[in-house]
Amino acid sequence: MNILLRTGFLAVLLISLSCKVTKEDNSDNKSISVFRVASGDIGSWKEKSDGGYSGIVSDLGQFLNGGKEIYEKQCIVQGFNQRLAIGSDEKIMSSTVLEYPSASNASATLTELGNQNYLSDKQSISGYADTIAVIGKNTLSGCKAFAHFGVYFFVLEATGYANRSDAIDAIGDFLSHFKSKASDVN
Repeated sequence: MNILLRTGFLAVLLISLSCKVTKEDNSDNKSISVFRVASGDIGSWKEKSDGGYSGIVSDLGQFLNGGKEIYEKQCIVQGFNQRLAIGSDEKIMSSTVLEYPSASNASATLTELGNQNYLSDKQSISGYADTIAVIGKNTLSGCKAFAHFGVYFFVLEATGYANRSDAIDAIGDFLSHFKSKASDVN
């Protein structure tokens, strides 16, 4: 019994130590909060009034629909979830923004999610290499995308669209916005 307790303690210790990585230096030390979309940042999108923003947290399990262990394996530093709407709230964009200790952790997350087939009918996103961003038709009325820019990782899910190509265009608008913000931060 004593050996089992020591083995369990050692396993927990090794797992926790594996995520104690030195964060890449951002000289101006800007916060992940720069990725929170304000009204008017991206067209007419606005934050939903009914719980549209989670706040910055270190445990994002409640926001990650599948693959939580893949994200955690790469040692998430912090993140947040934001739900935005356009028009009469029929079109929704769920945006989960994660910060990793290094760009290689963010890249490894995208690679592993791709290898595990977390996107159905996966395809490239115009203007982005598959190693930076991919999109899939995971929902009946929209799509889901994964992307990373530097140490930041993005999970975008667009729903409520009659035409899937409009959902893909909306995700493209968000990715363009996030890419610009990431270049300002990195």
